[in-house]
Amino acid sequence: MKKSILLFCMMVLTFGLAMAQGNGQPRRDMQHGSRPSIEDFMAEKTRFMLKEMHLSAADSAKFVPLFTELQKEKADLIRKYGSGMREVSMKLRRNEAVADSMYVKIVMNEAEMQVADAMVEKKYLEMFQTILTPQQLFNYQNAARKFKSNMMNRPQQRRPQGANR
Repeated sequence: MKKSILLFCMMVLTFGLAMAQGNGQPRRDMQHGSRPSIEDFMAEKTRFMLKEMHLSAADSAKFVPLFTELQKEKADLIRKYGSGMREVSMKLRRNEAVADSMYVKIVMNEAEMQVADAMVEKKYLEMFQTILTPQQLFNYQNAARKFKSNMMNRPQQRRPQGANR
């Protein structure tokens, strides 16, 4: 019974994220060799975390909404602080000059983003403490590190030249 509830929660979450993309149709980015959408990435990370943390259905039902909020806040940070990096990356790809002031701005933005990210993570760790056991909280941090490591070791998926984001 618990497994079926957990499976149902995961299916609803995955379907909901796929449908939340505006046109009611799941994205098919992966079929065309481009990067997954942020929604696809968050659904994959949620599935991975639940699997690695070995949560019961009841614990999963409490954890997933908070974890989803955490991921949205982190995505907002990336949008807020990442624009300068995207601009510089585009200039470098086109062999255009980048001003020293832009490099400094990016370095400072990165440092600010790391501090903001750590504050958000700490805030959610405190909330997770109210629904997870100490061992589950430990498993959460290990799973997060393992997911990041797995992502870093994946081959980079690139969009075809001229493809829209």
